Amino acid sequence: MALEFKGVQFVGNPNYIDYNTYLDPIGGLILGNNVVISTNVIILTHDYSYTAGLISILKRPVADIATVSSVTVGSDCFIGAGAVILPGSKNWLKCDCRRGFRGKR
Repeated sequence: MALEFKGVQFVGNPNYIDYNTYLDPIGGLILGNNVVISTNVIILTHDYSYTAGLISILKRPVADIATVSSVTVGSDCFIGAGAVILPGSKNWLKCDCRRGFRGKR
């Protein structure tokens, strides 16, 4: 599977992953068995918002301030259209994240 080549780890087989989904495996991304990931979902394992925020108030840091943390989506999870999963989200089982969901669980 092409996603494995990019670094996504699978525990079992996904049920459906929409082609218009952004999966960021840089910090580690594990998808459980029977997951459904709908359209326009973003799963991030890194975040540079601290650096961007400091630059916006003219306090550029000497080095980038990044959060890099793995994401684990457990078995039998449904992630609905437009959801954004942030770095560090882990250990979900039988979850249901609907449109507009943003954050960690």
